[in-house]
Amino acid sequence: MTSFGSFAAPSFWLPGNFQTIAPATNWGTQITVNYQGNAAIERDVQSEVASFGKQLGIVTEAVLALAGPLTGALDADADAKEKVVRLATLAARVDAVKARHGAAIETQIREQVQSLAANDRDAADRLLQTLRRELAESADPDDKPV
Repeated sequence: MTSFGSFAAPSFWLPGNFQTIAPATNWGTQITVNYQGNAAIERDVQSEVASFGKQLGIVTEAVLALAGPLTGALDADADAKEKVVRLATLAARVDAVKARHGAAIETQIREQVQSLAANDRDAADRLLQTLRRELAESADPDDKPV
């Protein structure tokens, strides 16, 4: 079924491929988007390769890297320069949201580890040793979370 707010329509009523997007809401609402692609491939790419956010992040980094050396040329084209500035601003806002979430997660984990240490110091030490080992083993500079 395809959902439009409180109205659910069977997807055979509408042509094309559909992908469900679950925005962060408290109401459990899902948005179904019709796009020209193979839903199975998109699902596999997201689960096996990279999320849409990670893909967009890499494209954004590449565009901004390519635009960097063109600063002089962009000064002559106000429209192109404005688009690059908008993209850089958007990327900075995304980075700020990521940093905010990272700080919140760090605080939660710190509080939980402190609670564990207060109850069982040996378990906290084992956990920290395991985490250090796993972090060292999984270190990949290109594997930034999105």
